[in-house]
Amino acid sequence: MKVIELIKLCSLDTVCQNWDTIYKNINDYHEYPSTHIPEFVKEYLLKIEPVETDFHIVVEEQNPYEDEDPYISIYGVKEDSDETWAMELSTNAEWLGFEIEDNIPYPHTDEELLCHILWEMSFMGWYDNDRLKVKEDLNNRSAEVDKWIEEGTLEEHCISTEELMEKFK
Repeated sequence: MKVIELIKLCSLDTVCQNWDTIYKNINDYHEYPSTHIPEFVKEYLLKIEPVETDFHIVVEEQNPYEDEDPYISIYGVKEDSDETWAMELSTNAEWLGFEIEDNIPYPHTDEELLCHILWEMSFMGWYDNDRLKVKEDLNNRSAEVDKWIEEGTLEEHCISTEELMEKFK
């Protein structure tokens, strides 16, 4: 099933309720409250033509820390590849066209699944222009680091991982 098909199956009221339950402790980090979801979906997402991509998205439960609750991880995989990709900077048209892997290994409703997908989609902003700004910033920073490497001045502008970790002790 594609993300656009999942959206059309779901009750947006239930998605909002799930958002408030699942992300209750981290809602403050998000630009918009759950009440933004119906407007975003109806007035924006459903007016976009999905783009076909060679990625499908994988949804799985992760529990890397024994003392914390598990969380849902969503990432992309290209056809015929095991390499995984972060999808946060994909356009909304690409998100709508992503195929969702069938064998999701934990019990869920369609609305819970959509809630997790919307969270991941909006991690770098709800709208494409928000993500474009993030991409431009990352590209500019990368170009700056490349310049420092070329000039031989990287150490003047950066600190090592070890130095960084010392600051957190």
